[in-house]
Amino acid sequence: MKQGEEYLQQKQWEQAKQAFLRVVDIKQDYAPAYRGIGLSARGQAFEQLGKPEHKFDRHLLEEAIEELSRAFRLGDYTPETVWALHWSLRNVSNIDGIIEILKRYAENAPNLEQEFLARHYIVDEYSLIREHEEAVRWHKDLLEKMQNKVSPEKLLSSLSDATMLRSWKECGLLSEWTLLSNGLYSKLEDTYDTCVYRANYLRALMEAVYVPAGRFEEALETCDKLKAIVEKYAEQWVEARWFLADIRGGLLSIYHSTECKDLEEQIVIDGKQYLLDYENWITESSISSIKSEEVYKDPLSGKEEVSSLFDLHWQYYIFSIHDFACMCMWTGHYKDAVELFEKALAIGDNAETHFFLAGSILKATGDVEKSLDHFRQAIENPFFSRRHELKLAFLEEATFKDVWDNERFISLIEIEEQKEVQQVKNQ
Repeated sequence: MKQGEEYLQQKQWEQAKQAFLRVVDIKQDYAPAYRGIGLSARGQAFEQLGKPEHKFDRHLLEEAIEELSRAFRLGDYTPETVWALHWSLRNVSNIDGIIEILKRYAENAPNLEQEFLARHYIVDEYSLIREHEEAVRWHKDLLEKMQNKVSPEKLLSSLSDATMLRSWKECGLLSEWTLLSNGLYSKLEDTYDTCVYRANYLRALMEAVYVPAGRFEEALETCDKLKAIVEKYAEQWVEARWFLADIRGGLLSIYHSTECKDLEEQIVIDGKQYLLDYENWITESSISSIKSEEVYKDPLSGKEEVSSLFDLHWQYYIFSIHDFACMCMWTGHYKDAVELFEKALAIGDNAETHFFLAGSILKATGDVEKSLDHFRQAIENPFFSRRHELKLAFLEEATFKDVWDNERFISLIEIEEQKEVQQVKNQ
């Protein structure tokens, strides 16, 4: 086992797998060995991504799922096994499988933090497959069970999740969501340690509650509160510039909804200039020469990761481009969206960016082949988190309606989705 663990640390996947297989030959029901085999297979599968000479091997991912599932069935409830299995199942869009695993894990988690995460992601998965009533039921259950066990910040972070918030909205329970979340928000002190939780909540309140309901004055007031938090802690908060870009996206949504055309056009120009200034700040200021490391703490899980300060700023810059491009797309500024999505992809490959770019190209230029090139790159990437939501893009928003009869498009989507498209066409 020790040798296998050492190989895993060194990312020598095949050697690790062989070492763990030797353990299984001796001790057939030893869960940690199956975990090792599963992690090795997963490592092999994803190592191929980004290498032009290799295509992603789904069989290796399925092997990882089989071995990690075996370890889990044998009682291996370690976070390493559970979350590797969770994301592997997500990569193949087996949401029902994830829910089953997480429900069992929630009852057997090694600590409160892990129980909270399990319950949070149960809600997340139900929301993703649009079982909104189940999502809300489990979310309320999470709040009741964990209210005195985890911090108000974490509970607020869970409620501020955009995917889960959609389920409350679809169930007509936004008033109840607002009451619950505002109660948690009011408990947080104005400190640096709480700024990310407060900022995420205000962003969710503005974008998902006030703007869709036409409560634009409240949306603008919330936008001002968000900006005040960000600017107060900007010097010590790595995510600050990302939020400042996001605020511009929120203003774009407000101006578009209120038909303030001049302000809408100006905020698009301002947003693109801000992103250019953001890039120049990273590359030209002293930040580009800083080699020190920064500890990033995930606001939900509390997991800490160490990255260089430069890498973190660059990562949030890419997020900023993608998010503002999405807002341009949703408000009908398709040419600007295409420009920004292409810029984001020039920096780093991302399946979601390919997907949104594919739809924006169809709207902006009608270039079917270029659109489908990006569409293919999105759906063939196992990290494409929206794979299970393709029906929404095909049917409810009709993003790809112009290519429903295109043979290449039909060959790229799943059989079930082909049937759905055909049914809509026949209506």
